[in-house]
Amino acid sequence: MSVSVNLRNAVSEHNIEDIRGVLWACIAVDPNMTGMFKESLEYVLSNGIFENELFDNDDGESFSTEPTQENFNELGGMISTNFSKKKLDALCNIGRILYPPKYSTPKEQKRESSNTDTGSGPQQNHQTSNTTATIGGVVLGAAAGALIGKIAIGGAAAILGGLAIGAAVGATVGTMFSKK
Repeated sequence: MSVSVNLRNAVSEHNIEDIRGVLWACIAVDPNMTGMFKESLEYVLSNGIFENELFDNDDGESFSTEPTQENFNELGGMISTNFSKKKLDALCNIGRILYPPKYSTPKEQKRESSNTDTGSGPQQNHQTSNTTATIGGVVLGAAAGALIGKIAIGGAAAILGGLAIGAAVGATVGTMFSKK
């Protein structure tokens, strides 16, 4: 994997709002936050951006850490307006539980493929399509919201606001379609 050009530019310009926007978009694409998001966050923190610059002080708004899709979506929206380490850590923990990586090592991949119970029955396929629909809704909603924010108002704040609103709407629509 590689870090996006947008993130590299935002880091070189020390543009915290744009960095947060790119990281937020990475969460939509990498909801278990062990791939692209993790690599991007590590890049930011190892290239001149300090945690106290990147993260807001937590605003104290309460949230649940129970690993549910609703809590994942709620925290995703919350970090778009209060990018605190506390909220991001909670979101990462929920994301890792809801969206575990398929395989973490080649050895596990071999062990899984030799297992006779693949978990590919109707229930597993339904869960996968639910997750895909929700993530797809978040990604498409975030992209549409960011584009509308950029066109209508311009600036990083409008793009971040559009991302947050678009992702929330997209997650809701994705979840509704996945339950049919």
